[in-house]
Amino acid sequence: MTSSENLRTRGLVAIVGAGPGGATLARLLQMRGFTVKIFERDASATARPQGGSLDLRPDSGQRAIDAARLGDVFARFSRNEAKSFRMIDSQGKELPGMGEETHEDAGPEIDRKDLRQLLLDGLAPGTVAWGHVLEDVHPEADGRWRLEIKDQAPVIADFVVGADGIGSRV
Repeated sequence: MTSSENLRTRGLVAIVGAGPGGATLARLLQMRGFTVKIFERDASATARPQGGSLDLRPDSGQRAIDAARLGDVFARFSRNEAKSFRMIDSQGKELPGMGEETHEDAGPEIDRKDLRQLLLDGLAPGTVAWGHVLEDVHPEADGRWRLEIKDQAPVIADFVVGADGIGSRV
């Protein structure tokens, strides 16, 4: 039995953070039969603004979306106009030679809130534990991990992934 087969039959993959990285990973793991739980500090998917748009390039972000079998949904929410732009002077006239495809390798843009929602919608119900603020992670004697979560009972996981940004506690 391989280590990934053992993990699928044994227990939990805990992901800390329900942003694009954490939600995409959760989707990919669930598609392969893993038991996954995301612990997210936000109280809900709409608890705070998610920021502006993201440009998902064909060789990175779009590959992940396609692997997660969410390409059709992504296409409905994304905008291809990010691949080119027009330069306009102070009088509103387009500057010659400045409207070509200037970002040939650019991908379509998608609003962060739309991307997060389409990823969350692709997860099994109950995957995300909202309002769970991770305080610490400790190794257990049996090789598993203990997640200390503010005002919650500790969670024991077989594998932990930190997708909680620059100030990660994992």
